[in-house]
Amino acid sequence: CIGLRSVNRPPTDDAQAAASSEATYLVIGAGAAGLSFIDSLLTFDTTATVILVDRNSQPGGHWTSAYNFVRLHQTSCNYGVNSLPLSNNIDSRGNELFSVGDLASGQEILDYYAAVVEQFRECGRVRIYFNCEYSKDDKNNHMVDDRNMSEGCYGAFQSCRSIDAQWTSTISNDSSSINFASINDLPTHVASKQYKKYVVIGAGKTGSDAITYLLRNGGVDQSAITWIISRDVWYIIREDYGEATTYEKDGAIGRIDTSRLGKVFKGPIIDKSELEEFRSINDIVRLGRVESITSDEIKLEQGTVPLSSSPADTLFVDCMADLDGTYYGSNFSEDFKIFDGDQINLGPIIVFSNVSCSAALIAYIESTFEDDEEMRNNLLYFARGK
Repeated sequence: CIGLRSVNRPPTDDAQAAASSEATYLVIGAGAAGLSFIDSLLTFDTTATVILVDRNSQPGGHWTSAYNFVRLHQTSCNYGVNSLPLSNNIDSRGNELFSVGDLASGQEILDYYAAVVEQFRECGRVRIYFNCEYSKDDKNNHMVDDRNMSEGCYGAFQSCRSIDAQWTSTISNDSSSINFASINDLPTHVASKQYKKYVVIGAGKTGSDAITYLLRNGGVDQSAITWIISRDVWYIIREDYGEATTYEKDGAIGRIDTSRLGKVFKGPIIDKSELEEFRSINDIVRLGRVESITSDEIKLEQGTVPLSSSPADTLFVDCMADLDGTYYGSNFSEDFKIFDGDQINLGPIIVFSNVSCSAALIAYIESTFEDDEEMRNNLLYFARGK
């Protein structure tokens, strides 16, 4: 998500872009970070006005295309915007209460963000444009175009830098006989009872959700699952998440194999029963990342694994998000800045495992601290460099 400060919108003949007014901020992206930033910005800066642009038809960012059995890994009280509670556990003063089992579903989150955007509309300080594409023209102006129109630009904005956050897959499929599916399609494939073997690629949030679904909802025995884990993961144990100040011996974190040192700690949150289910899977492959799949074997960075079932009986479930070895696909250089001239970059996670709080904190600094770029950036710490 990008926040552009002091951006003026020029007049346009496009009737749909009749909002030929000025705004102090252009926010690109109506996901968790963008909406949290706007919400806190409106709270702390009573003069701020915003133009919000998103390519999707509704708010919610990645939640708009998430699999239908997805739930929050962290508790609902830790997610969303400050002005509207996501949790249903509220005390008499209207404050959200921590509850281990309060995990909003994907649909509940989409409904919640729709309500957040409606709040923005009602306040009269935010103009919202969905189904719009953001780009730059040959003069380095920032352009907002309607995706549903072959021509017609909503507006051209003063020159500011942008961020390319697109991810691409690195796996090559060397055979048309390979059955490759995203986790979104997993329930349909399991219900078809077509496959005897499931190969899950990835061990982060999505991968762990796929394993849990197969074991709990799909009725798949662990012997029918192969789990490819390129790097062993430390998991946060949900029951102790609110007091996670100690280590594995006290149950705050866990790993699948206690004889192997976890190499990455990205914050997937599971409960103790899920960890035990993960440990029940015997066929775990630890040979690095998958490079290609043929009709008879899986080629990985450190070796090959033969297919234990025919390609027709095997479903490969792609659960990789971190495709380039970086932190959630974001490779921030040593000199990366959050506050960078007329641009605010909301990509880095400032508060551990909490994109909502990170964006709200950046909005608070933007609204209340003096305009000293070096000082502001020195307040914010995040993973960067090699």
